[in-house]
Amino acid sequence: MSKNNITKKQIPLLIFLTIMFAVIFYSSGITDSIQKFFTRTSDVSTIEIMNEITTLQEAKGKAIESAARFPHRAILIDDQTVERSYGWFFAFAPEKYIETGEMRYQVPGSPFIFVGRNGETEGFPSSATRSFFVDEYDRMYEAGELDNYLNNL
Repeated sequence: MSKNNITKKQIPLLIFLTIMFAVIFYSSGITDSIQKFFTRTSDVSTIEIMNEITTLQEAKGKAIESAARFPHRAILIDDQTVERSYGWFFAFAPEKYIETGEMRYQVPGSPFIFVGRNGETEGFPSSATRSFFVDEYDRMYEAGELDNYLNNL
């Protein structure tokens, strides 16, 4: 017998490890991801169209969904929304600051969020002005680089 053979004593351990692996694999949600990967359409244009955002309301919803991950409750400031042919820039501020207007409630780093027409989102810190980022996106759009950038977020 070679030393690579499984002994009778090792069989219960191997069965146990196999079952544990299957339970962990199944409970982690990996099976759903694998199933979706193999059952999704191979037509990339169909996938892009399904994710495309065409209205301001859809974009707002996506931005608010992203803002829910902020460490503080943030409110969308509608009158500061910037719309471009390639997407929208949404400004947010802490709820307490919006309610009171007092600077002590303003949180450093209260960002704004870009939502592209392809459905991608990107958050920006307040370390630079919104116009800086809008100008940079405009430059990339005019140079034909924006689609590639957004698809790699």
